[in-house]
Amino acid sequence: MLLVNGNENDALFVMKLLQQIEQDSGTDVYLLFTASFHDSSSFVRAIVERVESEWKMACSALLEDGRSAYPPPPASLYDEALPAADRLARAIRYVRSLLPESGRHRLVWAMLPLEISNGQAYHELLSALVPWRRVEPWMRGVRLVVRHAIDRSPLGGRLSQAPRTRALDAQLGPKAIEAAIQRETEDATVPNEQRIQNLVMLAALDSANGRSRDAIQKFNHALGHYQATQNFTMQALCINGIGDTFRHQMRDLEQAQHWYECATTPAIESKMPVMIAAVTKNLAEVAFAKSHYGEAEQYFEGLDKLASHMLDPQTKADALEWRGLSQEKQGHYERALESWKAAATVSKSTHLLESKEKNLRHLERVAAFVGQGGEVARFRRQLDAADLERREP
Repeated sequence: MLLVNGNENDALFVMKLLQQIEQDSGTDVYLLFTASFHDSSSFVRAIVERVESEWKMACSALLEDGRSAYPPPPASLYDEALPAADRLARAIRYVRSLLPESGRHRLVWAMLPLEISNGQAYHELLSALVPWRRVEPWMRGVRLVVRHAIDRSPLGGRLSQAPRTRALDAQLGPKAIEAAIQRETEDATVPNEQRIQNLVMLAALDSANGRSRDAIQKFNHALGHYQATQNFTMQALCINGIGDTFRHQMRDLEQAQHWYECATTPAIESKMPVMIAAVTKNLAEVAFAKSHYGEAEQYFEGLDKLASHMLDPQTKADALEWRGLSQEKQGHYERALESWKAAATVSKSTHLLESKEKNLRHLERVAAFVGQGGEVARFRRQLDAADLERREP
């Protein structure tokens, strides 16, 4: 268990960092949870609902490929007569059981609540997951990354001393990070592969801070290394980074599209769905920005399918939303309404409340234009009724 000491902004940064690490991992499975913590029961309920949603998406992708579906989550996960900590451990054990038994696959389970209103109850829940006496079977191959609100509860200090537990102070200011990476990149004692990876991170920082020429130079240098070593994932990452620099910093959509298209071949060769999705998303957004709405619709359609395979509800909801916007721009209002209904449904089932409301607003806006206001009003009531039913004991 890694205890991350920090506030909600630090938790968001760590979540983004884990998502980036996930892109480079071909074997580990990541599940990231950011639901607010008010009490253990509602927190674990939200996690179980998310696990169920991920299971449904995974089974859909498996059946599309002609493979057998995963076994469903055990009924005990939904039994709120059981202690919340017990249900949480069972949920982790269930997801871990779906991974191959080769020993190379780990489950990285991150709980980074953006709000913790009851520090004592939160730390009691975490404490129940620590192997105080022995390592339980469900813990093997599992890595827990959790937000640690050490100032909220005396129990937080005891957790820092627990077996198989480490603490990290998430004072991750951008200048400090950049300086540390720069020092390691210039250190001749550091293995060359690590120095090249650091160079890619420095290129991304250059790009984000408007140092476009430096960013492109660093990305190209790293790209040469990864072409020589046949590392297709990192080739795609570097080429995609050059495209991002042209698009966001230099406002050159033509060059951005060129580089994104160049990134598609190594992305596909990498066989990494996350990398393919990143390039597809960029191509879709550039096509939309250039008013090529039919092309954008096709890219967002592909991104939707990739998101299902990746078990990524946020990307799926975003892809469906923008597919709908692309269809609206072409005057295909009925298809747009269906896209937004699907996006709102996915968002509701995975607790993406902002995304749900955004898609409902799209529905209401266009429905009023095409005379389907009553149907969309009924759809909203159905979603709200489903949410109410979920909350009832």
